[in-house]
Amino acid sequence: MKILYIIVDCSGSIVSDDTVKIGQINDLLRDLINSAKGEGLKHIQVICYANGAKLYWDSTKDATFYDISETRFGGRSNLGQAYMVVENLMVEGSYKAKDCGIALITDGEATDNFKKALYNMDKDKEAFRIAYLIGDTKRTAEAHASAHELIFSYMANEREAFIDRITENIK
Repeated sequence: MKILYIIVDCSGSIVSDDTVKIGQINDLLRDLINSAKGEGLKHIQVICYANGAKLYWDSTKDATFYDISETRFGGRSNLGQAYMVVENLMVEGSYKAKDCGIALITDGEATDNFKKALYNMDKDKEAFRIAYLIGDTKRTAEAHASAHELIFSYMANEREAFIDRITENIK
């Protein structure tokens, strides 16, 4: 893996109950980024999605990751737009899917038609794909298994297993 794209769900469901999930997401991101850097990965990008999607952080432009603020959360879960952002970043960076890790952090289903964007981003399913399920993991796992047709090579709801699985794939 030459680059890790971390796609973070910042939709309204993350803050619908309370702000605990925001803290969990930021803690996970800090630990994941530090572990990936510790394994020698030089390029990490964090993409946030809710009512649109955009690059939040790029390790080659800013060495320090800053927490995603509570004000960034809220809105619809348009994962397809996040996949389009990743596809554009792959093109800009001249990365092939086989050189990429794609980590999704989410608590539920997307509200848009993400499948076409996912297909365009990684047509041959060559990227390392992993999802971290936050919140009610039983409900979330069932939703993702049906809606996403098990498109991720690995789904985790334990942060250490999620981080370990990613760092094992850094070459």
